[in-house]
Amino acid sequence: MSSVGSRHPEKVSGLIYLEAGYSHAFYDQSVGDYEIDLIDLKGKLDRIQPGSEVQDSMQLSKELESIRAALPRFEKNLRYKIKELNTQPTQFRNATIWNAIMAGKKKFTDIRVPALAIYAIPKEGVLDAEQMERRTQQMNAFEKGMPFARVVRLQYAAHNIFLSNEAEVLREIKTFLGSLP
Repeated sequence: MSSVGSRHPEKVSGLIYLEAGYSHAFYDQSVGDYEIDLIDLKGKLDRIQPGSEVQDSMQLSKELESIRAALPRFEKNLRYKIKELNTQPTQFRNATIWNAIMAGKKKFTDIRVPALAIYAIPKEGVLDAEQMERRTQQMNAFEKGMPFARVVRLQYAAHNIFLSNEAEVLREIKTFLGSLP
């Protein structure tokens, strides 16, 4: 959705993200994302390998500075990813479909169509403080970075928000669709 919304905004009237407006849908550098930042860091490292495209010491210096600048954000995401993997249910650790989806992540930063993002704010205790803070940062980044977006936060909702909060989700979708040209 984000790919179409950023590359071909003339082809869609709007986008609806149901508990899906996270970093894979809208990337914000201040929040970061392990998979996206890993791909970015790997590209930077590949550019400085012997025989790569780097031609002179000034260019190498710029590439190294770019890597140095990226490391603190990547380290933060790495710590979070390790914690996530250690607390995640076993059935998701090696899920082929999940890995394929994550491998295709891109930095979508310029989505120019109206969007509705409905987020679940789970009951207390479902997420730890760090997870909730990260989720809040991403919701705020989505809202700030997408001026055409309406962000809705539903308290005590489950990840399958269309089931746990069906009436609210349908009301928000109908209102959003009614606002489109």
